[in-house]
Amino acid sequence: MIRVELPPSPPELVVKGAAELAEARAHFGNAALKGKAFDFGAYKLRPVKDALNETFHFKCAYCESSFAATQPLDVEHFRPKSGVKVGTELVWGVYFWLAAMWGNLLPSCTDCNRPRTQRLPNGNEQTLGKANQFPISSEAKRAAKEGEERAEGRLLVHPCLDDPSKHLVFEPDGIVSWKTRKGKESIRVYALLRRGLVQARKDFQLEVLTHVTIARGLARELENGPNERLEALLLTELQALARFIDPSHEYSATARALVEPVVEELTG
Repeated sequence: MIRVELPPSPPELVVKGAAELAEARAHFGNAALKGKAFDFGAYKLRPVKDALNETFHFKCAYCESSFAATQPLDVEHFRPKSGVKVGTELVWGVYFWLAAMWGNLLPSCTDCNRPRTQRLPNGNEQTLGKANQFPISSEAKRAAKEGEERAEGRLLVHPCLDDPSKHLVFEPDGIVSWKTRKGKESIRVYALLRRGLVQARKDFQLEVLTHVTIARGLARELENGPNERLEALLLTELQALARFIDPSHEYSATARALVEPVVEELTG
């Protein structure tokens, strides 16, 4: 996960979201409709999906996996749009007012967003995926009405509101660990240690390290004196490393931990 600057809301979301919110307030305020689903639709608008895809470079906001060539975009609600899981219970009518709120909508891959049986690196299987989860510091602070969510003390990292590097650490062998409680909960809820994702990060790390090794070798050769051919090759390797840490690249947070110290070492 990396920090992403969110652009202004698509105007279509503002217009349709306002009308939809009025209907949702009436629905969730009617005791006779308790437990009945409300048909949210504003977040599904094509301009919303297009804006999220462009902003996040067709990557999952949580795990940075690219979904452009393999699956449609899931518009994920950071705070669930109508019910939140508390223990084993689904509490109805929470956060409906955020269903069309720009900033509460994020692009997500299937494995981060939906509950699925995942195998962990240790071989154990567990049902993981965010779905209706939204852990906070104390259930006593859970929002009961509009605006109260600001004081909840959320325990999930948001890529546009937080600096993920302050909460998550990318280790060798594709593993991600945590610096904070918020980081720990995010790893669990977003299923960031599912085995397939860990393997994908590990494979990418090996690719990055190959270029790091070549770059360092060329730099050592150049210590013997100027050489235009070696200098050109080193520049090519540095450009490759720069691409790995570009926000548009898959798993760029993983690459930054490996690349940034090397680039400083070779160019500083």
